[in-house]
Amino acid sequence: MSISLYLLHTQYLKNQEMFEARLKKVNEIRRRKVLALKSKEEQCRSLAAGVLLEHILALEGYSADLLRFPPQGRPFLEGVEDFWFNLSHSGEYAACVAGNHPAGVDIQIIEKNKTVPLGRFLRPEEMAVMEGAKEEERNKLFFRFWTARESYGKLTGRGVFREMNSCRVDLEAGILTDLCNEKRSEQKIYLKEYGCLTGYSITVCSYENAFVPLVRKIFYRL
Repeated sequence: MSISLYLLHTQYLKNQEMFEARLKKVNEIRRRKVLALKSKEEQCRSLAAGVLLEHILALEGYSADLLRFPPQGRPFLEGVEDFWFNLSHSGEYAACVAGNHPAGVDIQIIEKNKTVPLGRFLRPEEMAVMEGAKEEERNKLFFRFWTARESYGKLTGRGVFREMNSCRVDLEAGILTDLCNEKRSEQKIYLKEYGCLTGYSITVCSYENAFVPLVRKIFYRL
C-alpha cells in the first residue's frame, strides 16, 4: 500500500504535431480545459497533466472513461474505492500522485525574489523559521511552506486559501496540523518533500505515511 509521485516534462508537447496528437487522445473534459487556456505554455502544462494521469491509469488497469470531475471537490474514478490520484503543474513539469491512499500534491517553480505579505500566509512559528534562515534560503523556504499548504488543500478538496492560517506546517518533522478542525486537529497529516528537480518545490500530503521515497518515474515522452 503506497503513494507514488510521477512527473512529466512538458517540452515535447511544444511540438505542434505532438501536441495535437496527444490532445486528441485525452478525455473530452481535459481537452476542453486545455483549449480554454490562453497561452501555449499553460496549454502544454494542462495537457501534460491529463496525459500523465491517463498513462498512470492505464498502468494500473483503469479506464479513463471512469474519470469524473465534480464542480466541487476532487476528481475521482467512478466505482473505484481503493485508488486515488491528484494533479499539479508548474513551470515545465506536470505532477501526479497516485496510490491506495488519498493524497494531494503541489509543484511550484521557485521564483526568485518572490515578494509576498508573509504574515498573510505563515504562522508566527513559521515566520521564526524564515527569520532564522540564511537570506538565500528564505525564498526557497517560503515555497516549501506554500506547497505544503497547497497539497493539503488539494488533499481535502477545499483549496489552498482555506488552509493558510488554519494550519501549522512543521517542515523538519514532515507534519501538518489542522488548527481549525477539531476532528483533524489530533489526526496525523504527513508531508513528503521531493527535491529531485532543481528550482522546484514539490510536496505530497496524506493522512497515511506511505510515501514511496523516490519519484516512481519521470517520463519525458509518452
